[in-house]
Amino acid sequence: MVRIVPLPEELNDRPFTVYQSRVLCVPLKRLRARDVSDGGRLIHLPAGREFEFAERARILAAATPGAWVSHEGAAVLTRLGLPPGRS
Repeated sequence: MVRIVPLPEELNDRPFTVYQSRVLCVPLKRLRARDVSDGGRLIHLPAGREFEFAERARILAAATPGAWVSHEGAAVLTRLGLPPGRS
């Protein structure tokens, strides 16, 4: 039986980028274990948990230099609300 080495505490309970895992010396092979899900290009998620929109937006922006959140996403994050008829 293969023993899975725990992720560093900083990565244990939130989405993270490949870059963040590299800084903490997490081997790429470790990111393919059952307790880590592929969250898209350069993004990994601790498995078995749903993440709030703000957490997903934060990590997407971190994985994509120069990216920003706009329109409906920005309205949700800043709690300004959406125009009538939008949810």
